[in-house]
Amino acid sequence: CGAVLGEFGIRGSAFDRACALGALESLAGYALDDVMPRVLEAVSGDLDAESVCALTAKDIVVWATPRGQLARFEQLESGYVPQQQEEKNVKISKEDKKLYGALAKEFAAEKAAKKKDEKPKMTKQEEEVFNARLAEEEGVRATVAAIKESAELGLAVLSSLCKGNRKGMHAHLPAVSRLVWPLARAARRLVAGGVKATAREMALCCSCRLSEQVPEALFLVSESPSYSNLTPDDAANVRGGVRALVADMGGYPLPVESFELVFPLLRFAVENPPVGSEVQDLALKTVAQHASPGQAWPSAGIIG
Repeated sequence: CGAVLGEFGIRGSAFDRACALGALESLAGYALDDVMPRVLEAVSGDLDAESVCALTAKDIVVWATPRGQLARFEQLESGYVPQQQEEKNVKISKEDKKLYGALAKEFAAEKAAKKKDEKPKMTKQEEEVFNARLAEEEGVRATVAAIKESAELGLAVLSSLCKGNRKGMHAHLPAVSRLVWPLARAARRLVAGGVKATAREMALCCSCRLSEQVPEALFLVSESPSYSNLTPDDAANVRGGVRALVADMGGYPLPVESFELVFPLLRFAVENPPVGSEVQDLALKTVAQHASPGQAWPSAGIIG
């Protein structure tokens, strides 16, 4: 297991990583309880939500900007900004007069306007500032890329364990949930694909296999704790997720491990009336089902 989690395993080349993830999937099939503590220790740093939270919106914009370009060209700052002189008199060449006749003057004006829109060549001073900012943004881009790569690696490891032993991973869903959902909230869509893929694998490890709408809705409410931050389509997906969850349960309460996984979705529906009274009532009844008075149901501790 140590080799699989090391520099010649998941932290090696793309080929080494693929082989290591396959090995973890196999190990999970027959020794999950032995492997799980070591895996969580190895990837907890990769899935650190605080490092993602430390990234600013500007950092993400810089990361998304192609190399060799500045994230904001119009903000090029230097001590000197050259002024482009305007042509007061539009000159018409003999060739243009011959080719375009009466339209020659209009054609010349268009050429002059096009020339005016062209960016002037940078001075030496501007070029130095430009290159300095390029170097600075390249450093930001490298930092964001490293955080993204680490988070995606950690998520891929968790997904492999889920694939390797769905039944056994049910007992570990609370620990995995505590790593994945904070990352979704902090990710700024940086690793949205990885979080969604892992959430789908986690949903398949529940006591009742959850429909695809449920992990999708869980991702949305983890990413946007407030209803006002959801788009109309996302809000519809959240409502559909609650309905699908209740249908998947079939009227029976979930074991505590499964309930902890899906509770953020139910809590969101309860705390945000704009989801609609029908969906809110479904969520309230489902929560109450796991916290009935006099029932020694461990899920009550999750509800608080």
